[in-house]
Amino acid sequence: MKFISQIKDAAKYTFRDWKSIVLLGIILCIASTSEELYSDNPVLLVLIIVIGAIIVLIEEGYRYMIIKETIEGHNRPPIIRNFPNLIKEGFSETITLLVYVYVALAMNKISESLGESWVSTTIQILIFISILIIYLLLFGYPIYKALNGSKFLSGFDIIGILKLYSKIGIVQSFFLILIGAISMNVIYSCVFNIGIFETFHFIEFILSFFINPIILLFITRLMALCGREAIPS
Repeated sequence: MKFISQIKDAAKYTFRDWKSIVLLGIILCIASTSEELYSDNPVLLVLIIVIGAIIVLIEEGYRYMIIKETIEGHNRPPIIRNFPNLIKEGFSETITLLVYVYVALAMNKISESLGESWVSTTIQILIFISILIIYLLLFGYPIYKALNGSKFLSGFDIIGILKLYSKIGIVQSFFLILIGAISMNVIYSCVFNIGIFETFHFIEFILSFFINPIILLFITRLMALCGREAIPS
């Protein structure tokens, strides 16, 4: 089965370069730690926020580089260097992500404010379908963007991203959406300390430094491999 071979590929890929795991672990540890820091000094507080934001952008940029280089056929994790480029890519990814998320949230808010008439029900159904489409776009846009020269506006090419799923096929599309959902949860857990272990600082450190980088590398690679099916052989 193709997906099994993709899992094996992603596992081998993850452990090909331990330096990437260690550096990514440091980045995730700093990101999760900066989120907890607070200071009464406004200058220091701004500095903490700026450093935390930069680290998050580096992480997002590196995640996109994994997808991009996988699409291009590379079989080793990208070297974590050229931080200005990682920040640039991370900023682009974050803006695109936030646009989709806030549009979905706004639609959901509108749906909740509607009454109980048949017109309201019809509008709610249309909003629900629209939110599902947004989730498809959310998981497909990094791959579509990587396939189209990393152009920022390609992340909002709704028709192109939806066509990507038809090129990938039903089975691979299902795995792409599933992996994308898991990937997003892992990122939030890594950076914002969402999870049952947040009060156990030693376990939190082990997760941030060792486990989360491995999971992030593995899942992102697997997600990109599913998207690579859109490339004609």
